[in-house]
Amino acid sequence: MSIAEAFEITPTTTGQDPVLECLSFLAQRYDRPASPIVLTAGLALSETGLLPFHQIESALDHVGMRAEPVRRPLAKLQGKLLPAVLELADDRAVVLLERNASQILIFE
Repeated sequence: MSIAEAFEITPTTTGQDPVLECLSFLAQRYDRPASPIVLTAGLALSETGLLPFHQIESALDHVGMRAEPVRRPLAKLQGKLLPAVLELADDRAVVLLERNASQILIFE
């Protein structure tokens, strides 16, 4: 069972934009509007049409959520900061939902 199935999350994007996919997941999980149109309204997209990582705060603000950028090693990321959108290599992003000493739970 995927995380989306476990939380009864309906995909609202096409999987083409990893950051937008993560934000849609979070918005829907917290009963906020999860439409890509609402999340990206008025925001500058990258040259390839993707939502840049630095636009996360503004996108979440559109749906009444807030985010705070934090840079630290995964091992030092405290539980009170979760869920967190993590920027990965190759323009990928995941949502870190839970973490303990030996395992992590992500939405990707």
